[in-house]
Amino acid sequence: MTGVQTCALPIFFLWHPVYAVSTVLFAILISSGIGSYLSGRFSIEKKSSLRWAIPLLCGITILYIFILPYVFNSLVSTGVITRQVTAVLLLVPLGILMGIPFPTGIRILGVISKELIPWAWCINGCSSVLSSVLAVIIALSFGFTTVLICAALVYLVGLVLITIYVKPLGLAQKSESEEC
Repeated sequence: MTGVQTCALPIFFLWHPVYAVSTVLFAILISSGIGSYLSGRFSIEKKSSLRWAIPLLCGITILYIFILPYVFNSLVSTGVITRQVTAVLLLVPLGILMGIPFPTGIRILGVISKELIPWAWCINGCSSVLSSVLAVIIALSFGFTTVLICAALVYLVGLVLITIYVKPLGLAQKSESEEC
């Protein structure tokens, strides 16, 4: 029963599932679009944006595990507009940071192997569908805190894998120019 209560807490915070879904989708879609736009401003050399965006995203996610119950409890008696604005303000930093990794990865693939870009889109789409279903199952079984921890771990594993397996871009560009 704890999993159901923890999963439903954001819905109770915003009073109605329609308010919760519309508020969360609005905040995440707008802010991740901003993050995607901003990712183009960073150099892909040494994957610099990933080296700070992903740890910051994970840090904020873990911080939210501890502060969200207090925020929700302190604002539970306020109006729905106040709670929606609060929810948007809490989600915008996460959305901006979540918008950075995929476009950065696509830009990296554009340098390394353009043939892999359609596969990256495919994997991203499949992962998005599967992870949303898996997040609900995990939240109902183990609580939303577990979902947040798993999400942070997946982002960190992705960062480690891209750091280990992607050659420094300067070397990839040199090897391409030597072949011509």
